Amino acid sequence: MAPLGPSKVLDRVDFELTAGAGTNAVEVYWDFGDGTFARGTKASHRYCKRGVYAARAVVARRDGTKDEFVRHLTVSGTDAASPSLCVTADEPAFFPRPAGSPQTSAGMGEIFAPGVMAFKIDDGRPHVETRELFFENIGGGELPDLSVRLASPCDWLTFVRTARGVRLTADGAKARKGVSEAVLIVSGDGLLNGPVEVPVQIDVGKYPWADRGRHDFFAFNKRFPSTFYATPGGWYRLASNIGDVICTSGARRREGEAARFVPWMLKPGMYEVKVPLDTPMAPGLSCNVRIRGAHGVETLRFEPDKSMSLGVHEFSAGNGNYISFESAGATGEVVVRKIRMIMTDKMSSK
Repeated sequence: MAPLGPSKVLDRVDFELTAGAGTNAVEVYWDFGDGTFARGTKASHRYCKRGVYAARAVVARRDGTKDEFVRHLTVSGTDAASPSLCVTADEPAFFPRPAGSPQTSAGMGEIFAPGVMAFKIDDGRPHVETRELFFENIGGGELPDLSVRLASPCDWLTFVRTARGVRLTADGAKARKGVSEAVLIVSGDGLLNGPVEVPVQIDVGKYPWADRGRHDFFAFNKRFPSTFYATPGGWYRLASNIGDVICTSGARRREGEAARFVPWMLKPGMYEVKVPLDTPMAPGLSCNVRIRGAHGVETLRFEPDKSMSLGVHEFSAGNGNYISFESAGATGEVVVRKIRMIMTDKMSSK
C-alpha cells in the first residue's frame, strides 16, 4: 500500500497497492478508517472531518489467504458541511479500526473482508437468516432521502427498509451451491462520496449443524495458547470445530473492546448460557452482554457476584447468533475466556 501524505478535508485521496502487494490477488477491500469501505485494485475517497485515520487494504489471494496493509493518514482543515453516508452493521467486518493503536494480531486469526455482509448455509438443511444494515451520517447537515436497490436481480436475497436502514433476508434454499454475491446500492442526492455499494455474499456448502446438547467455547488458540488475544487495532476471528471467538484485546476495558462468541452452525433451540465458575472475576464486577438470538439483539447486565448464568435464550440455526461481552460501561476489567451453551427444555428467560 503506497505511503499516504497529509491531506485536507474534501481533498480526493487515491489509494493503490504498491508493486508486489497485489500478487495473486482475487479481490482488494479498502477500509478508509472513517467507517466507509470500497473494493477494487484502486480506490479514492474524500474525508469529511479532520483527524487521523487508519486506512487499510485487505488483499484476498487465490490460495484463500488474506493479507492486510495499513497506513495512517492525517487530515486537516474545516469539517465539511456536506452529508457523507456510512453503512454499518453489527458484524466485525463493519467495525471501525481505531487509529493510533497497534496494527498487528497476536492471535493468528482470520482477517475479515471489510464492509462485506456474509452468510454461511448448509446445503443439507438450508435455512433463512436475517441481518441488518444501518445508515449513518458521518458528515455535516442531514442525510437526504435514500434509495436502496440491488445492482441486479437476485432470488436468494430480499430486503425491507427500516427506520435505521434495511433488513436483509438470505434464503439458502434459493441460492446455488458455492459462493454467490449480490450488491446492494444505497444512493441519495448530494452525498459527499456518492452512492455506497455493499457486497452481500452467501456460501452454500457442507456446513452441517452442530447437533450437540452442550457447547464449550474456549477463548484461546490451542496451537498458540500464549498468543491468543488480538490487539485493539481490529477484530479477529479464531475458529474451532464448535464455534468462533472474535475478540479485540485481552484486557477489554477500553471503549469498544470486547469478546464475542459465535456458535458454529448452531442447531436451533433453547440454550442456557453460562460463564464457568473458574473465570477470574473481581468482586463487584459487572458488564453488559449483548446476545443475538432468534428474536434479535438484547442487552443484559452480567453480575457474576449474583449469578454466572446469563439465562435461557432461543437461538436460530446457522452462524447468525452471538454472545458478546462488552467493555463499555463495565465496572472493571472483563476477561471471559470460556462460555457454555447447554440445550434445555426451559422457556426463555426474556
